[in-house]
Order: sequence, then C-alpha cells, then structure tokens
Amino acid sequence: MLDAGAILLGLIMMLVSVLGLSKAAHDHYGFVVAGMLLPPAILIMPFTIALLRKRGFPDNAFLHAAMVVGVGFWGMVVSGAVLSNVTHDAAASSHVEAPAQEAETPSPVQAARPTNVIRDAMLVEARAQIARRDYATALRTLTNGTATRDRTNDPEIRALIDQANAGLSQGSGKVPAGTREPAFDQTGDEIEQLSYWQQRVESIPTTPPTAVEDLWNREDVFEQAAVQLARTASANLTQAQRQIRNRYKAIVIGKQRAQFPVLRAAYGHIVRAALWEQNVEVRVGGSGNRTITWTATMFVDHANIASAQENASSIVRKLRFTRSAYRWASEIGEVNTYSMTPPADEVVGHWDGSAFVPVS
Repeated sequence: MLDAGAILLGLIMMLVSVLGLSKAAHDHYGFVVAGMLLPPAILIMPFTIALLRKRGFPDNAFLHAAMVVGVGFWGMVVSGAVLSNVTHDAAASSHVEAPAQEAETPSPVQAARPTNVIRDAMLVEARAQIARRDYATALRTLTNGTATRDRTNDPEIRALIDQANAGLSQGSGKVPAGTREPAFDQTGDEIEQLSYWQQRVESIPTTPPTAVEDLWNREDVFEQAAVQLARTASANLTQAQRQIRNRYKAIVIGKQRAQFPVLRAAYGHIVRAALWEQNVEVRVGGSGNRTITWTATMFVDHANIASAQENASSIVRKLRFTRSAYRWASEIGEVNTYSMTPPADEVVGHWDGSAFVPVS
C-alpha cells in the first residue's frame, strides 16, 4: 500500500514535469512527449523502490515517495528535454512557414496618376487616321491633343508623328507631299480644336467621381483645355474667332468653378476608403472643400508629418486645396497645418512640373 502510494505520487509529479517541459519546448507537442515518457516512468518507480530496499533503506512511505519523486523527476528532466528537443526539431523541419507577403500599404497621402484615358483615345484615333492614309489629320490630332513635352518625350506619340510625316513625305497621303507637322501659328486649325475641347469640358458629369482614374481624367481635361486655349493666345484672331475663344474660356471657367469642389470632396472619400485599413482618417471640408485633414497616430512624430506633406503637396495643389492639416488623434492634440497658394478654381491654366501656368 505504501509502495502504491509512492508510485502514484511519483507518477503525478513526473507527468506534471514532463508536460511542463514539453509545453516550454513547443506548445503543440506536450501531450505527445508525455505519452512517450509514460511507460519508462512506470518502470522506473518499482525499480527504484526495489533498489532502495536492497540497499537497506527503512520501509518508510514518505522516504520512498521522496526518493521515487526525486529519481523520477530528474530522470524525466533529462529524457523529457532530449525528446522534446528532438520532437520540436522534427516538427520544425516538416513545417515550413509560408513567407509573409508584404502588404502593399499605400502612403497616407500619395495617389498615383492613372493611365490617361484621353491620351489613349487620341492615339487610337491617330492610328486609325494613319491607316486611312489621312496623315495630315493624324498630325493635327497628335499635335492639338498633346503638350510639346509629350511630343518630345512620349515614344508612342513621337513614333506616330514620325510615321505621319513619313507618309506625307512619300506623297501617299490625302494632301500634297511636303506638308509637315502643323505649327502652332495655324490659327484656323487651333480655333477649330476649341470646339472639340469645349465638348469634352461640357461633357464632364456633375456627379462626383467614385474612382481615382475618373477623378484625374477630369482634372486632365481641364489642363488640356487650357493648353489648347494657350495656343490661340497670341494669334491674330478675327472678331468671330475672338468671340469663339472668349465663349470657350467662359465655359471652361464655369465648369472648373463647379467641378473642383466636387473633385476635392471625392478625393477625400476615395483616399479615406483606401486608407481605412491603415487607420488613417481623411476629411475634406471648409469653404469650397479646400481643407484636407489627415488623422493618424503616426502624425505624433513631426518627421512623419513633414514627409507626408512633401509627398502630398503636388497632388493637393493640383486639386487646388489651400490647407493641409495633420493630427495624431481626432478632436484632440496638436494640429499641424500647411497653407498653400494654389490658383483659384476659376483660373484657367495647366501645370508645367511644379509650376502653374495661367492662360489669359
């Protein structure tokens, strides 16, 4: 009876020690190791008691229990540590963690310019005209719908212009050979192009854009409309042409005045939805929706604020925001505000890099 009690007490202590060791080694394998060590644990106990009696120790239950627990515990420490380590290594070798996919976290204030749908449509139109061997019309399409830097730096536009010029040089077009890329002083053609861009401006929906591509395409229409207006600025216009130009400019002004507050509010909604998972709150408000406020805990660091404003400046200026504010928590804490002086909504013009070029 005394031996049975000693064995039971030793068994309980050893199981606890094995489970503890195995749990520390690897959470998933504690019970596996305990099961492996249970048979030798049971055999060690009667062997220990028999050995104690042979050595002449008194037949005392407490002494037996203490000796059994001591021998069993340290035996399990050694064997448990070895087996847990082996089991853990085997499990680690058979389980390969999938590489963590790096999340594409957008910067709180960056928004890339989308593919210019207007440009793509113009290229399709020019290619169709070249295919019809209407090279002069193709040249007008390419030059009237693009800025000078695009005709120089954009390889697709440059290639089509060269192709159209080559067709004219061979005399295979619909106009006499020798005609070249039309110059900006061809006032009649430039005035005709005003009607095309007037239609584009007037066709801008009054509803706010829901996608960033639509937002930037609308802004681009205003820029291209301003570029076309600039091409007629120094021309010797007739009275009728001047009236066409003035009416065109008035239409662009009216549309910009109505659209830019809508575009700014839409930008706030689009970016707020995009950055919701990154715990960045974006709000647009103030008179004419000209103030944008970014709220995130990262803005407790002034270096983060400066970096964010540097990244955001070109975007918010294009949309003609006048204030950009940064907070680290809503309604509390310090507010860091940057003031900007973009053109008014009704000012017609286009951007040349970071500089705004107004068109009179």
